[in-house]
Amino acid sequence: MRESDSVTRLSGDEFILFLGGFESPQEYAKVLDPLIIVLGQPYQVVSRELRVTASVWVTLYPRDAADADTLLRHADHAMYRAKQRGRNRYLFFNPSRDRRARARHSQLEQSGAAIDGDELVLFCQPQVDMRRRRIIGAEGLVRWQHPQRGLLSPAAFIPLLAGTAVQQRLD
Repeated sequence: MRESDSVTRLSGDEFILFLGGFESPQEYAKVLDPLIIVLGQPYQVVSRELRVTASVWVTLYPRDAADADTLLRHADHAMYRAKQRGRNRYLFFNPSRDRRARARHSQLEQSGAAIDGDELVLFCQPQVDMRRRRIIGAEGLVRWQHPQRGLLSPAAFIPLLAGTAVQQRLD
């Protein structure tokens, strides 16, 4: 660690490392790569060998946020992604991925509200045998009467619901 850096314990096994003076994420790697190596070295404690793994998350100020709470939230997102990809690694917070995730979450909430608010409308469309000139069946098509966006086709919301609790509510 440099003299200008600081480390603080956030909770349990979570620590915050404050680094400054870098121009790019690549410059952070020059500090983080050796840190991961050092933390991964075995420790001897009363004749037992212990190993520590680290999932390091990185968020950059001012690029990723303008306030401490948002930076911590961003760091938390990056930490869980680092843990999912395996221990002893670091990941940078990705603002565009976060925006997409927040938009998806908002759309899922709106879809759930659409079910609760009876905004889904069933349309029946006849199936016609054109040779015999007769109706042979019907198919149902759900559309969303969105309060701001108007009548939405299933293509605008059904793919978003795949594999979610909202889809289970529709089934």
